[in-house]
Amino acid sequence: MGGSSPSPEQIEVAELLMRRAESDVRACRRLAGDPEMDDDVVGFHAQQAVEKAVKVALILRGVDFPDSRSGLPDRAGRRRGQLS
Repeated sequence: MGGSSPSPEQIEVAELLMRRAESDVRACRRLAGDPEMDDDVVGFHAQQAVEKAVKVALILRGVDFPDSRSGLPDRAGRRRGQLS
């Protein structure tokens, strides 16, 4: 398992992910209070918040993992799909 300290870039990505996770939690809470909202929509935002929070923990622990869907910079600071 990783073990190296996160770089400033990794900390920046972790902070961005945490803000997005917090946004998903807010959405989840608001949607949960709407009697017309289906549970699967609320559950989706809850799952997204947890997934992002887990990624934050992994980044801060120095654990490498593929980031294939988010469009966030990878651990080297490149955007998905860039070769340089």
